[in-house]
Amino acid sequence: MELTTAEDIHLVCLFPTLEKAMAFDEAVGRQRVQIENRTDIFGEQWILNAQDEPIGSDPYLLSNATMLTIEQGTALCREMGGVCYPAHVDREANGVIAVLGVFPDEPAYRCAEFHDAQNEAAYLERYPNLRDKLLVTSSDAHFLWDIRDKQAYFELEDEPYSGDLVRQRLFEKLT
Repeated sequence: MELTTAEDIHLVCLFPTLEKAMAFDEAVGRQRVQIENRTDIFGEQWILNAQDEPIGSDPYLLSNATMLTIEQGTALCREMGGVCYPAHVDREANGVIAVLGVFPDEPAYRCAEFHDAQNEAAYLERYPNLRDKLLVTSSDAHFLWDIRDKQAYFELEDEPYSGDLVRQRLFEKLT
């Protein structure tokens, strides 16, 4: 989940199992500001099944902030067994640095996500406390065609291959 905090900061929240992710989704749902979605402006917010077929829609706007602060959102994610780190720290919109003016020491994060790897050197120079972080580069794609080709990736041991092992190795890398 990409969680929007009360400060309008985006956090990446990842979970090792679907059950933990769904429990986190339920807890965050109780912290959502319930503003009706204007489909004429924002479009439908489809709920899809495993075959990507619409089975419903969310009537409340998903893009607005929750009532969880950055500290509360991070703590909730970790308490529920997840890994949490700031998303697209190099973007003006919803990046922790743009919102706070600094990369915070607290809550402590192991990782930081960049939207553009070309920004890393300048940010590491300006914000020295990023230097000890695992830097993740992601496209922040909202559409399949916006997902970047293989530019930034982690090599993970996956022998013997299983989705569970890959997920375990990813969590080991991020924690």
